[in-house]
Amino acid sequence: MDTRQVARIEAEEKYVRLHVEGRSYLHRETMNDLEERLDPSFFIRVHRGEIVNMYFIRELESLSHGDYQIVLKDSSRVPLGRTYRDRFLRRFAES
Repeated sequence: MDTRQVARIEAEEKYVRLHVEGRSYLHRETMNDLEERLDPSFFIRVHRGEIVNMYFIRELESLSHGDYQIVLKDSSRVPLGRTYRDRFLRRFAES
């Protein structure tokens, strides 16, 4: 599978769930291990349990109290964790 087709990756204990073109696939690997192998020009960690492909982002929604959520092209919503917010916002502004 071409990883550039993966819209987002979410953690499920010692597994990750890859979301690709409306389908999902369970893969036995931790988020940290997978994150190290992903191309950083496409993927960015946005939450303890979420990695997104920058090319699948439709918009960034501002919520209350400085929180955000990321809306992907398939309308799925991913929370932007506070720990990852500054790095993501810098990268999002560049794209």
